[in-house]
Amino acid sequence: MTITDVDGLLPDPWDLLAGTDWASLEHAYGPAAGTPALLAGLLADDAGTQARALRHLDDPVHHQNTLYSATVPAAVYVAAILGDPRTDTAVVDREGRAFPLPLPC
Repeated sequence: MTITDVDGLLPDPWDLLAGTDWASLEHAYGPAAGTPALLAGLLADDAGTQARALRHLDDPVHHQNTLYSATVPAAVYVAAILGDPRTDTAVVDREGRAFPLPLPC
């Protein structure tokens, strides 16, 4: 299945990462300044980098189902990259369970 942004509602994912003032946003542990670099890892060729990015989305960006100011732009980034074939990856978590990339926020 191919996912496309037929209505053009989603921003360019790279513009979103670069154009968002992440340092002014927060996640569970404070300022989200490091979040864009980690989110970019969702499209990395390395499964370990992808897994780190998924863990960052789960905790601290969406820690214990809490929404933070960084959660919304992170979720929009995830939605914007779903059409990228690199998201057809399964990532194994710390318990050895395989999940599709990316996990929903």
